[in-house]
Amino acid sequence: MTNLETFAAAYIEAMYFSDTGDEGQPPNDAELSEEARLDIEADCRSFWRRFGCYVTSEICTNAFDNSVSQAGHDFFFTRNRHGVGFWESEWPEIYRDMLADAARGYGELHIYLDDDTGKIYVH
Repeated sequence: MTNLETFAAAYIEAMYFSDTGDEGQPPNDAELSEEARLDIEADCRSFWRRFGCYVTSEICTNAFDNSVSQAGHDFFFTRNRHGVGFWESEWPEIYRDMLADAARGYGELHIYLDDDTGKIYVH
């Protein structure tokens, strides 16, 4: 698995962890629509191209067992203002604000269940 694939998979994992399974949310076993997957992959690819070099820098890889997965989680949590993320975790201070500001710049991503298809979509 490439770093980008690991990053995107962790992002999706964070999305399912925080935004599915509770009342008013899609079920946690609902399948992601192809459209949602493409939108998420595009955002992850964009973020990774701009900031992946910081995530994989020695200073970050020394801070985490898996900085790439942590970054995927934190990208989702930070952009959606879930109260945790780049600014709150163990990211090195030199990169913390930059990564948090960048993630917030992508805007919040809302997920919903399409009743006709039973799949998760994003907007």
